[in-house]
Amino acid sequence: MSMYLADQVKGAATGMIFMAVFSVLWAYTGTLGLQGWGEPWVFLLSMMISILLMVGGIYLMKSSKKLTRKTEDKTSRGDQLTTQRVFNLVFALEGVAIFIVAFMLNQFNLAEHIPASIAIIVGVHFIPLAFLFRLKLYHWAGGALCLLGLISLTVAPNEIVVFDHSIWLAWIIASFGSAVVLWGIGGTIWVTTKKAI
Repeated sequence: MSMYLADQVKGAATGMIFMAVFSVLWAYTGTLGLQGWGEPWVFLLSMMISILLMVGGIYLMKSSKKLTRKTEDKTSRGDQLTTQRVFNLVFALEGVAIFIVAFMLNQFNLAEHIPASIAIIVGVHFIPLAFLFRLKLYHWAGGALCLLGLISLTVAPNEIVVFDHSIWLAWIIASFGSAVVLWGIGGTIWVTTKKAI
């Protein structure tokens, strides 16, 4: 197999590990919106799904090391460096945008809108990554995350009562919805990459 395929597998594994880590953060945020309902089981189930995704990423990372490699030429090395720089820039801009939006929402006592706003920012960050890595799946991820954020901001009520228990519905939709999107993307990458090797 070519070095290009080995690098693709390594990239897929790295993406899965990112998805696993960030899905845990989203799931934890979602449990805060449940206001104690389902604790600790909802978060533990979320952790198990993310750990499974992490294991899949580690498996693919190890598999990429077993693939045969060709000698790199200057062009392929330059392409890798450009890809890495663009990825780092997109990731940094996402982080700055999240910080600014979270800070501003807190300043205006609108903290309940933070998860939805972050979901939109994360969704937007997937769009350039879709072009960078040539993954149509990232277009779907970006669209789904933006849609979840918009629904949470505009349609979903902030708080509802279920069986005499108050939960933050908009918060839950943005948070758990984002975790589900990341699990779905990571799982799809795992299955398709595993088949390719």
